[in-house]
Amino acid sequence: MKPLALCVLFLSALTAPALADDQKPVIPFRVVVWNCRTSGLDDFESAAKQASGVGATHMVVTNDLPRAMWEYDTPGDPYPAWYVARPGLLKVFPPAAVLPYVSADYAKTISDILAQRCAILAKYGLKGVYRSNEPQVLPEALFRDHPLWRGPRVDQPNRSRVARFAPAADEPEVLDLYRQAVAELVRRCPQIDLMEFLTTDSGSGLDWAPSLYPGINGPARFKSRSMTDRVRDFLSAMQQGAKEGGGEVQIRLYQITPEEWMTPTFADPTGLARQLPAGLAIDNYEAPTATPFVATAGNNEPTGFFYPLRGIPRPVESVASLRAAWAMHAPRLTFGVALGCDELYGRLFAGFVAHPASGLAGEYELLHDLAAGEVGAENADELLDAWQAIANAAEVGNTLRWCYPFDMGGVHQRWITRPLVPFPGELPAEQKAYWRKFIFEARSEEQADDLVDNQAMELYKGWPGRMWITNVFNSVEPQIRAARLHIGRLIERLPEGKRQPYRQLDLSLRMAMCLCTNTRDVVNYQAVLDYINGRGVKPEQDPPLGAGPSWDRQMILQIARDEIDNSAAMIELLKESSQPLLDCAASPDAEDIMLLGPDVAGQLKTKIDIMNGHWEDYKRITTTPNP
Repeated sequence: MKPLALCVLFLSALTAPALADDQKPVIPFRVVVWNCRTSGLDDFESAAKQASGVGATHMVVTNDLPRAMWEYDTPGDPYPAWYVARPGLLKVFPPAAVLPYVSADYAKTISDILAQRCAILAKYGLKGVYRSNEPQVLPEALFRDHPLWRGPRVDQPNRSRVARFAPAADEPEVLDLYRQAVAELVRRCPQIDLMEFLTTDSGSGLDWAPSLYPGINGPARFKSRSMTDRVRDFLSAMQQGAKEGGGEVQIRLYQITPEEWMTPTFADPTGLARQLPAGLAIDNYEAPTATPFVATAGNNEPTGFFYPLRGIPRPVESVASLRAAWAMHAPRLTFGVALGCDELYGRLFAGFVAHPASGLAGEYELLHDLAAGEVGAENADELLDAWQAIANAAEVGNTLRWCYPFDMGGVHQRWITRPLVPFPGELPAEQKAYWRKFIFEARSEEQADDLVDNQAMELYKGWPGRMWITNVFNSVEPQIRAARLHIGRLIERLPEGKRQPYRQLDLSLRMAMCLCTNTRDVVNYQAVLDYINGRGVKPEQDPPLGAGPSWDRQMILQIARDEIDNSAAMIELLKESSQPLLDCAASPDAEDIMLLGPDVAGQLKTKIDIMNGHWEDYKRITTTPNP
């Protein structure tokens, strides 16, 4: 297909009204789930219009809901951060017996939003997908009053300060609660016909699952029950509820992907799927045939190497994943949209549907045509080279999977906004107030003061951690710089009226470089500070005339200054940008451990002021030179 023809197709996919079923593009999936991030109902409607226009059949309706802040019920315990953004069924549509133990205001707010979103889906002929974690943690008070409902302990003991329990999926009364909840969900939100639940992670788990973080556990009376019976009855209760609500749902229950140090939840998911009734799936195996349930493409990971950055497009990887999905022959496809790149991804998906790539050459041709549609054929190579450089950076950065530093460090540990000082424990409470409560540290204040003690994992500790980050970022940063170089050339060639999107992309890439610097500075700072403190050598009180600075003093002071300058650069980027560069809460009260607050610039200014107020503290850990 010629670039101009593709360009017309891309534009029409975004500007045309919702298409009738017989006008939509031919896609080899009976279900196409559009998985994107939205802010407010107007934004959700724009996304629904886009999804319908490119041939999607479903949208995820549970993204970006207000967080259940009421679940932070124990001061100092950060563990609810893992599930406050995941709308548990019994908390959003609570049966009468559950309602006294959960927040009625939260339930009404979330259920109303879901109903409003589903009304929008109906307007565009779409269906809804409900995603969460189940069986999900419930308040301790409920289990005290209903002891037979208490299921397994599901918190991660090194990341929590209190025991957290999920309801017992084997208990008939609990199954009835789920039946009631789903019946009410379907009555309020009839467009929802697909549900996907992660289990054994983020405050969820099944009785006697071997993978539970505290160890295999559950109600003694159900210990000998088979996992097949447990899963079948749990999921069937929800399907029964859907029928009572006037609808029908398909349900996929999947385990957190077990790494080599983890025990699987389902030892034989294919065998389990073959024993379940139709309409259910385990992991990615549809019952009862154990055939693939869904193919995924695009950017479906809620966080990744670039998070919390917005506006970093990933078309190279998205086209490759679409090619793999087309070859998978699954009946469903979930397509994820990169944060802040909605329109580009709509054009990308429409282009692939019109001309599916069958090989690497086909991928390149499609990407080149996409780039030509964006900036003209004469500039397509420049934009494509920028996209490829971003893909190269992400490929190296993905070696840090499970411990992405921008997210697990920059956000969860507030590296971005907390000050680097030699004695963090001495900072007064008012100086720590804007960041301490948002640090994921469940063990002690001493460990909270350690910048690289991340969630009970000293991921970047000491000189080995410093070298690990150095090696990774020595490969990542040149690729980001290369992407900026190509975007800079592109801006020079484009007419003034078409430059703004690429100026905005350049701002995102500059912020990416700042986050790289922040990561290096934090890891290096803690490594040098630990080295100095570990030696236990007291600074000389009266160094002789001519004494120069030691290497460690020079190094830690230079890192501190670099981070002050880096923070100032981030402030300027945030001021310059017309679009959000970082994923942030919409209001101060919505800031959370896993979500930055809306005033990052103000917090960075406070960070700079605190750091500049503590230069004299370095005299207490290193000898002051006397040149």
